[in-house]
Amino acid sequence: MPEIRKSKSIIELNLASNEISNDGMIVIFQNLADNDSVISINLSTIDGVARNRISQTGIEELATYLRKNNFIEMLDLSSISLGNEGLEAICDTLSGAQNARSNQLSSRGASFGLEREKSGVHNTDDLPSFFS
Repeated sequence: MPEIRKSKSIIELNLASNEISNDGMIVIFQNLADNDSVISINLSTIDGVARNRISQTGIEELATYLRKNNFIEMLDLSSISLGNEGLEAICDTLSGAQNARSNQLSSRGASFGLEREKSGVHNTDDLPSFFS
């Protein structure tokens, strides 16, 4: 992926329904490490087709990238089954975002796999707002 590594002007990354695995997440976000111009990332699954299969390993790679990119405006993780640990990693990362401009953490059909009794989060509308 030398093209991604060389480009400093990618602003939107739409990887919805691309059957991305943890290995794919690692390659993509390590190659984007020096790019801080991305403002939109879509890793959702559309209608269950070609589902992105990202577990904690892939989410941690995304979180590492997001810690370096303070300009993210939109992050769509709909229907990728983050799980509790994945959700916590993303929430922790986004709560530290300093330059983000709007709350667009997508809740369309999100499947976070939350343990509702423990977390008190019943749907993504109950998630805290990370952006001002």
